[in-house]
Order: sequence, then structure tokens, then C-alpha cells
Amino acid sequence: MVAKEKELRALMQEAQDGNEGAYCRLMREIRPIICRIIKRQRTTASESDCEDLLQEVLLKVHAAKATYDSGRPFMPWLKTVVMNQAIDFVRKQRRQRVLITLSDDIATQLADDSAHDAFNRYEAASTVRKLVSRLPICQRSAIELLKLRELSLSEATILTGMSASALKDSIHRALISLRVALPRATSI
Repeated sequence: MVAKEKELRALMQEAQDGNEGAYCRLMREIRPIICRIIKRQRTTASESDCEDLLQEVLLKVHAAKATYDSGRPFMPWLKTVVMNQAIDFVRKQRRQRVLITLSDDIATQLADDSAHDAFNRYEAASTVRKLVSRLPICQRSAIELLKLRELSLSEATILTGMSASALKDSIHRALISLRVALPRATSI
């Protein structure tokens, strides 16, 4: 194992120096090692999930090649990359399962909706869009960026040139205006 560690470390050093042959050989050498780690950690995973995870790990190794410190052992670095990718993979699978469940629920709900309910929801959304379009530009921008497009506060400050506190104030004022205007608009 010590000899393999030295060999892999040397290959990684050469790959970092731009040696394509060493890089290709490193990828061939670590592939079965990664597969073993994955199979040990993800005993219930399907073969296709293991293959997907293997590909993600290889991409991550490629992307993180420059971050490897050649003064440190290679195998712990590789195992850390594999474990982090495995955790991300499981999280991504969970999110996908939740989204599939949500989309199934929404599809069922839409199928159960009457035409009248669907029309009412459309009308409500249309009313809100009209009310937002009537807001002052600062408030409208804040609502559109932070609430509708769901950007972070820092992203919105970059796009608008407004300070974070000004954006927060604009959101607050816009929501107050919408709360006041919405009952009036729906009663007409």
C-alpha cells in the first residue's frame, strides 16, 4: 500500500506539472480505488448510481487537481474527495425525490381542480402582477429580484446598485403597498 501511495502521489505531481501521460495513468489507477470506496460506502446503491457517482468523483478530481498539496499523502485526499462527492450525490438524490413527489402532488391537484378554481388562481396572479407593475421602480425592482426571482440580497445589491438596507426598506414598503392595494383590487 505504501508503494501504491508513493506511485499515486508521484503521478499526481507529474499531472500537476502538465504531464498528460501521467494524468491519464493516474485516472486509470484511481478508477478501481474509487469504485471500491463507493461500493463500501454505498452498499445499497444501484450499479448506475455507482457509475454516476464515479463520474462525478473523476470530474471533481480533475477540477481539484491543482489544490492537491504534493507534500501530503494522496490517498486521504482522494478519499476525502470521494466522501464529499458521495454526500453531495445523496443530497442531490433526496432533492430530486422531493421534487418528483411535489410535481406528482401538483399534477394530482391540478387534475382535481375545477376550471373555476384554476381561473380564480390565474386572476389572482394577474392582479398581483398588475399591482407590482404600479409600484415605484425601486420597490418593483426589489420585489422582482428578491421575491419573484429569489436572488440573494447581495446579488440584488450588485444588480441594482442599491445598498442592502435600501433594498430591505424597498421590500418592506412594497409589501405594505401591496397589502393595502390587494383587497381593493379584488373587491372591484
